[in-house]
Amino acid sequence: MIQRRLVLLGLGSFLVVVGICLAVATWMLREWPQPMIPVFVVGVALLIVYLIQGTIWLLISRKELESGVGAGGESAEERAIKRLVGLVLQVAIGLFALAIFAFWIIDDVRVKVLDVFKERGAFYMIQAMNDPSPKVVTLACKNLLAISAFKYEPFVVDGLTRSPKAAAECLSWANEKGMSGGRSIATQLLRQWEEEAYVSADSNKVCPLVDAYAEVASGTEINDPRSFLLECSLSSREDKVRECCASNLESRDIKLAAADVSPSFPLAYSELVAASFREGEADETMKSISSTLSLTSNENRKWVLELGCDLMAMDSQRDVIRGLSPLVSGKTCGLPEDARVLLVQEAAWPQICDEILEFSAKADVEESLCKSFNRVLKVAAIKNARSEVENALSKYRSLQRAREVDDGGRGVAMSRRASAMANRKRHEITTYIPAGANQDKTHCTRSRLKAHSITGPIQIETYETTLCNLGWEEGLTAEDIKFRALSAALKSVDVQKTGGGNMIRKAKDVGATEGELDKARQEMKKAANE
Repeated sequence: MIQRRLVLLGLGSFLVVVGICLAVATWMLREWPQPMIPVFVVGVALLIVYLIQGTIWLLISRKELESGVGAGGESAEERAIKRLVGLVLQVAIGLFALAIFAFWIIDDVRVKVLDVFKERGAFYMIQAMNDPSPKVVTLACKNLLAISAFKYEPFVVDGLTRSPKAAAECLSWANEKGMSGGRSIATQLLRQWEEEAYVSADSNKVCPLVDAYAEVASGTEINDPRSFLLECSLSSREDKVRECCASNLESRDIKLAAADVSPSFPLAYSELVAASFREGEADETMKSISSTLSLTSNENRKWVLELGCDLMAMDSQRDVIRGLSPLVSGKTCGLPEDARVLLVQEAAWPQICDEILEFSAKADVEESLCKSFNRVLKVAAIKNARSEVENALSKYRSLQRAREVDDGGRGVAMSRRASAMANRKRHEITTYIPAGANQDKTHCTRSRLKAHSITGPIQIETYETTLCNLGWEEGLTAEDIKFRALSAALKSVDVQKTGGGNMIRKAKDVGATEGELDKARQEMKKAANE
């Protein structure tokens, strides 16, 4: 009787094991659990079954040992050994079943299982999107997109968010097949990964996203990944993330066109300038990024400036000029402090940008930029000086006309005040007429521009630079500029009253040559006939 019960118990335990295996297998296909979970579930279930079976057999064996007699005329010891052998056999069967479920841990096995069930609809594919293996997720993603990209888009996005490595292969495949739904999914993922890269402090999580971003963006041709990688290298919150972005960008050509950068890139332009031109003042991370991307090379520095000029042409003047201001205020060019006011205004940069395009590839970019700055300042000084000369002459003529007014005592008083002011303005005029070409350089550089306007501080800082040294501006020579000022003076009211004698003497005092005086006399005669 006892023997019969033991056989039934063994058969029952075997059937229980089979039932457990079938139940777990069905659950696996419906839920697609993580690889280790089925092994754990089956192992725990078998352990419980064998503990119960072993306990029962142990109690029966003890009872027989106490009585000293086994069933069927066998000794109690013989019966105990047979029961132990039966228990070991049951455990072996259980371990075999457990080993079968352990194959679920292997990625290729799950891929084969998924491939077998791909014809049975999207249910199994949706579950497989949660798999940790990129191989499995890639296959599930492809199958779902092939069935209906738009219908299953949320499941695909959710799965690829957790498995960025699978995203590149699946979405590139979709792009090759012309599946429009793939581009929509890629756009959503790229947007999510950008946000993660800029705000997350978990570099272990973000760095794989950075690599996936570059592959997805390139594979789907949605955008140029270099823009994101460059901006991430410059402005990400976490230093390690910035280094990840720079490392990914290292093998690519960083010289982006302004049309290829993101709308937010101008905000990061100041960091790009700092990494390219002020790496000595940067932190260790920025120095590392600058070295990785070779930003301090002459070629890349020129590109940084050209990119800034192009961005200014696209209505990003404020952000770009803010980024370039350290170059204006830095020690490299040695510009006077007041001169920087002009160079941080938008009006100064069209000329500078034109010159940047002409920078020689062999010349030092910083040195060339400093020369360009100085040329802009000189042009501003000349234009302002000319404006001041014309303004002084205008006031002088007005005051001379006022001196002729005599309507009683008030007119006489006005004439006296006008005469004093005219003399002062006449002195301003002669100050602005530069020394003659035949004068030595020392005399030439003693002439000073004394204008006081927005460019006045620049001219004060460049006292020793005069119009005679700036003849290249707008095609005018020093003699042309000087003659223009002298001719304007000779056209004043004094020409008609005194024949211009006073002004001729003034012209001689400031170094006018005989040739210039002859030209001036011709102007004087012309004015007298008007």
